[in-house]
Amino acid sequence: MGLVRSRSPLSGMPGRRGPGGIWIIVLAVLAVVVLVLAALAYAATLPYAPFNPPSDSRDPRPDLRRYYQQTLTWTHCGRHGVSGAVRVGAAVSGMQCARLKVPLDYSAPAKGSVSLAVSRFAAHGARHRLGSLVFNFGGPGTSGVDQLAARVGGLSRLRESYDLIGLDPRGWGRSHPLTCVDPRGAAPVAASADTAAPSGVDPADDAAVQLRAEAQQYADHAHDCARLSGPMLPYVGTTNIARDLDVLRQALGDRKLNYFGMSYGSQLGAVFAHQFPHRTGRLVLDGIVDPTLDTKRMALARANEDERGIRDFLADCLRRHTAECPFHGAVDTAEARLRRGYDALDGHPLTVRGAELDQQTFSRAIADFVFDQREWHALRLALRALLVRHDGLPLARLGGATGSGGRGAARPARAGDPPADNAYAVSLAVRCRDTADRYTPQEAQAVLPSLVRASPILGPLSVHELLECTGWVGGGDDSWRDVRAEGAPRILMVATATDPVTPYGGARRMAEATGVGVVLTYRGQGHVAYRLSECVRQRADRFLRTGLMPADGGTCD
Repeated sequence: MGLVRSRSPLSGMPGRRGPGGIWIIVLAVLAVVVLVLAALAYAATLPYAPFNPPSDSRDPRPDLRRYYQQTLTWTHCGRHGVSGAVRVGAAVSGMQCARLKVPLDYSAPAKGSVSLAVSRFAAHGARHRLGSLVFNFGGPGTSGVDQLAARVGGLSRLRESYDLIGLDPRGWGRSHPLTCVDPRGAAPVAASADTAAPSGVDPADDAAVQLRAEAQQYADHAHDCARLSGPMLPYVGTTNIARDLDVLRQALGDRKLNYFGMSYGSQLGAVFAHQFPHRTGRLVLDGIVDPTLDTKRMALARANEDERGIRDFLADCLRRHTAECPFHGAVDTAEARLRRGYDALDGHPLTVRGAELDQQTFSRAIADFVFDQREWHALRLALRALLVRHDGLPLARLGGATGSGGRGAARPARAGDPPADNAYAVSLAVRCRDTADRYTPQEAQAVLPSLVRASPILGPLSVHELLECTGWVGGGDDSWRDVRAEGAPRILMVATATDPVTPYGGARRMAEATGVGVVLTYRGQGHVAYRLSECVRQRADRFLRTGLMPADGGTCD
């Protein structure tokens, strides 16, 4: 305490040796101690230091107190709290809505703020309430508000202990949505952020010509994104979105963040744990993004997983010995017949009753349905129609060629809904902000043969991932890949053995990279095991409600 005494205005003063003088000194010292401890406690609540503090600033920590001191004002939001594209039934009757303000740029708060849409379904069991549980259902480009409203009925066990929280991250849904398409102009470049490529390219063209044309379309699209989305575009990336989660945590009144992240949400959760390890509560991550793979290696990993999924589907079809399976013999024989059906469409699409089945539609149908065993019956029937009766309409429908694919058509948009291309726009914005990879058409063409070797039917879809950031304004970086979370509690990481979107090995590598991951394996097929396995749901819910981690992660069948 010598430093404190030296700064006390009473230290060293004569005539203060009597009892009264001693007590005055003691009280003064105690007062200073209290002030110092209070200052240290306040400092502990300050937000994480900025990633790029200004070099000429005396205090590298910008003042974010007004964001961390806000409280949420909850109001009943009713059916207008979600977009018209989501079927939610009566679930929204209990949904409350609020707005959260976050800085556009954490290193320079004076640049302005962003208002984020937040939703809440209050906990049923108030006596045993553990706080709030924030969800991210994936994407990037998926509205947390919409998805929570659509799925809350299946989260009843968690709602006994938590307020369930949905968030539209910056640029998504009703949180200053990005758009790359002038409403007076053409349709979006792509309808799907996962597999679609810019339209207007003839699949029969030479690969080099096709890739150059796609790269130019992506570059034009990037220009439109910068023009139409305004100043937010450079700040829509995972590192900033994770910092928004911490502001949300504080506004919810929680000392630590309890969080459930699916698919892209696993990446976001891992980055939060890296940035704020001591504010990390119970985290479940499902469908784990691999932090060690660059764009090319991720495309190759997905292509290999695609091929594995196709072979699993064919093996199951052959085992059934039913008339609806159009294949016979060994798996290799069945795959050869499937490939002949695919190759026959090269430059010669089938047109049946106004629907066109080309190679891209064929691939999309396979990609959408082969990894969910609940959809295999529909896929078997569609392939039988094509390969036995030469009727391409059922498969064209599964591939979305008729505008009413097997997943069901969306409802018409309503006033206040985000732009039609918002999901794709924000998905592209986040992915391009989160990587420094920028491939030329020549480099993409060099990768294409390895993708085709990995999966002749689905591998070519992945080549578009190499080109989608062509011309992207503002560049990108790979800083999110540092997910070390020293000091954070253990995180439950759920991985599916055959996952076409986030291959299984990524979960192991994410667990190692964070240093705190425990992997629960679902020995099945599909993306995001929580929706596929009751065993996974039980274990994840138990961890979130009790903190009990499955021993060594464990497995679910």
